[in-house]
Amino acid sequence: MEENTNNIHKGHRDRLRTRFLKDGLEDFQEHQVLELLLFYAIPRKDTNDISHQLLKHFGTLENVLKASDEELREYQISESAALFLHLTDAICSRYYQSRYQEQRKGLFLSFESMLTYIQQFFQDTTEEQFLLLLSDTDNTCIFRKIVHRGAITRFDEFIRKVVELAVSYHASGLILVHHLADGSLPSLDELDFLDMLKESFQPVHVRLIDYIVCTASVIISVMSPDAPDDLAAF
Repeated sequence: MEENTNNIHKGHRDRLRTRFLKDGLEDFQEHQVLELLLFYAIPRKDTNDISHQLLKHFGTLENVLKASDEELREYQISESAALFLHLTDAICSRYYQSRYQEQRKGLFLSFESMLTYIQQFFQDTTEEQFLLLLSDTDNTCIFRKIVHRGAITRFDEFIRKVVELAVSYHASGLILVHHLADGSLPSLDELDFLDMLKESFQPVHVRLIDYIVCTASVIISVMSPDAPDDLAAF
């Protein structure tokens, strides 16, 4: 009986691999992408059920790859399998950085270039996040990272963290991007937050180039003179 079960699993894995080799991941659902990845981390188990459980708990493939060892162990993920997932996440990040290396030089030159970058960066993101980008005196991007996930509860601590990063990288300017969660709308609080940012960066002589708020369909510069007084209206 065990042999038949193994044969079923092997046949399913072979079909999924063949499908990927033929057509890529374009038509794969997210649980199938994770399942295919888990083939190489968990060689002797049915990874279909595990992938469904992981996505149900963590929400997205990105969150699964970034989950802690302790969280993953609750879903039959061994230490070596967890390492494989973390390595995959790190490799994807390295690849992304390498792929857009040339973009670093033109990132801060126009709102249009920033618009393109933000659309690429957040294309698979549904959660609230804050992206920080720092530039040097040549307007080259020297740092880019998600510095906060979810709503900010302590604005003073968040701004202090951003200021410390800017100073530690000897940044000349910065752009902060607030990606809203699915279904959320911007509010007038963004304008108050912008005033706090401006006030905080003046003493350290780092120029706040822009503060951008975006959703899945709209990107707006809060600092732009064309920004609506009622941000929720956009």
